[in-house]
Amino acid sequence: MKVLFFGQWDWSNTSHRVARAINATGLAEARVCVQFPHPLGYQEDMVVERGSHDEAVDWIKSADWIVNTGGNGWVGSIYFTSMVALLKPRARYATIHPGPEYRHEADHWNKNDAEIGYVRRFIGGDLYRFALDDPKAVPYFAPPHIAPTDVPVPLNGRVRVSHSPSSRGTKNTDAIVAAAESIDVDFDLIENVSFAECAARRARSHIFVDQVHDEIGGFGAAAVEAISSGCAVLADVHNIVPQVNNFYPPPPIIDVSAGRRIGDVQVGNDSLKAALADLVTSPERLEAARQDSLVWAREHASQDAIARYWLEQLA
Repeated sequence: MKVLFFGQWDWSNTSHRVARAINATGLAEARVCVQFPHPLGYQEDMVVERGSHDEAVDWIKSADWIVNTGGNGWVGSIYFTSMVALLKPRARYATIHPGPEYRHEADHWNKNDAEIGYVRRFIGGDLYRFALDDPKAVPYFAPPHIAPTDVPVPLNGRVRVSHSPSSRGTKNTDAIVAAAESIDVDFDLIENVSFAECAARRARSHIFVDQVHDEIGGFGAAAVEAISSGCAVLADVHNIVPQVNNFYPPPPIIDVSAGRRIGDVQVGNDSLKAALADLVTSPERLEAARQDSLVWAREHASQDAIARYWLEQLA
């Protein structure tokens, strides 16, 4: 089977990581083709702007699956659909996710998909509540930038809590900082550093807080990477729909949605503070949560596990 990840660009570099994982299994062949290189420097397999036209056309025509990288919103969608209309490949179509536009314009995207027989198969882990908008959607993960660890940082001395916002507003960072500073922990706010430094500092933490934004209610790649590092992970995940559990066990994220219960206590908007305090004052519960993270990551976040999951869904 030949799988081509194709689009204007892949902002998150998800496609390249999935393609690399698929190729590592030897069970299928995968390539990435984008119109423009990643603006932050990611190296794609084929970049049309750099002259890989003939090779890209051959792949578009011969692929069994063409998966839209979803980059650059409406403009990226127009580029993808125009190329598909021009070359009329024999492939079936899928997508990763089209970006935040789908959050507000799902009807328009679905109409656009129907015009070319495009099946929206993959919705990112942090967005997979959209299964409600499109029941055909199948949740996916990309391999984390780091492999699941076997030896997490030991728990001795003060508990270390970290947070690495991609967007302070989206993650509700101010609320996270306030909650962490109200209890006795070492808090590491990871900002404006390289990915390597971010991953290293996150891996030295015992607890990671992803986001507490009540309009998001999901989780991002950073949460999966923190789980793979052996952190207990906290986030507001109230928007994740139960249907996705038909595909793989949900990651062991501690829900800190406002109004949820922490143990036997009903908490309101202080649920993050209550959850942090509960873990910090109970080393046994913290260690159990960290072990849950490691077990899940080894089974579901390894490169091999994710590649095989994608190939199963594309079969």
